[in-house]
Amino acid sequence: MLIDESFYIQKAEHRRKKLINIFAWLCITGIGVSLIPDIFFGLWQSVLVTLLLALPLTSIPFFNKKFPAYIGATLLLMFLSLLAFSYAALLGKEANLHLYFLFVLLVIPFIIPPDKKILIGFHITHPILFFIILSVNNYSISFIPKYSDITPSQIATFGFVNLILLFLLVPYIVYAIIRSNHDNEIELLNVVRKLDSQNQELMQANAELDRFAGKVSHDIRSPIYSLLGLAKIAKEETDITTLHHYAEMQEKTLKKLENFVGEMLQHARNIRAVLKKEEILFESFFQELINIHKPNDKTSSFLTEIDIKQDTLFTSDLSQLNTIFGNLIANAFRYYDTTKSQCYLKIEGNVYPDKAVLFVKDNGIGIEKEHLPKVFDMFYRANTQTQGTGLGLFLVKESIEKLSGSIKIESEKNVGTTFIIEIPKMS
Repeated sequence: MLIDESFYIQKAEHRRKKLINIFAWLCITGIGVSLIPDIFFGLWQSVLVTLLLALPLTSIPFFNKKFPAYIGATLLLMFLSLLAFSYAALLGKEANLHLYFLFVLLVIPFIIPPDKKILIGFHITHPILFFIILSVNNYSISFIPKYSDITPSQIATFGFVNLILLFLLVPYIVYAIIRSNHDNEIELLNVVRKLDSQNQELMQANAELDRFAGKVSHDIRSPIYSLLGLAKIAKEETDITTLHHYAEMQEKTLKKLENFVGEMLQHARNIRAVLKKEEILFESFFQELINIHKPNDKTSSFLTEIDIKQDTLFTSDLSQLNTIFGNLIANAFRYYDTTKSQCYLKIEGNVYPDKAVLFVKDNGIGIEKEHLPKVFDMFYRANTQTQGTGLGLFLVKESIEKLSGSIKIESEKNVGTTFIIEIPKMS
């Protein structure tokens, strides 16, 4: 996951919307509780008017879904200021409704984006302005007539209820803000961890890229230098036999370079390859690969056996299978044991409805145990005396992972090697 500025902006917007919704429902709850004295005193007209005025609050969560947070915040803050102003004028100072201006001022920094400076200034100004107007006019506004059927004792009751409500609401608001900040800290910590993980992956990728570039450069330049050296000494040579020997050396060097470039291209194709499902008949598939990779000079001396039990249709990507088993079969022929009178390559396995389990066995030179954990690493060569590139088994592992399969290796020096491969059927 790439983390940029838009990620933080979205997270902050989400937190503001969450707080706006909490504050809106707190206000609705507070209004509901404040109706208890009205109901107790039988002031049904006041109850009806208050419920009608509270209806717009229920629309704020809807606005939060459709519009930016500052829209919902503006509706909430303006509504609360107007409601507090109107009821303070209706009931007078003793009803303590002017205290709700403190609620408005308290929540502004947490629900208005900091870049909306004009909007923040506006929302700070209007509750203060309303309070000043009420104070200057002794809570008597000419266009808002006071309730005539409410006694001073009832107003005092309203004032007590509003005071209790405010004392209950403020701690919860503070808790909601602290909880939001706590959640924010957790999210930031997760982001830091993800960034650290990305940084570690990037450092590892850079290190691998440096090693890859150095190895590729060395493995390409080395045969080129060899060819240049051979060309230089061949210019001064007149003996036909020696020149023929130099030509053979150049041919071997060019073949090594060709193999290396081919395997690098195979790696590049594997990275962006799209899997293609095909029917696989393993007997004929393996026989064809053996015919391709078996050197002519080993036709009689090298025993090959194929024993695959396949009674069901199996589908997979033929190109990836060619990479996997082409490399394993080529290695069996390349790393045979010259001290043994009979060398062999045996391919066995079973094809099940959901997977194929296959064994590629040889009695070649084998691999020492200390090399086994690294044989699938890029450019790793367990035998430095051979002409391998160190890419073959890496490509095998890469293709098996593409197919969501697995591979295990069992080997003993001077005894032989067995590869156990499991490949799931492509659906």
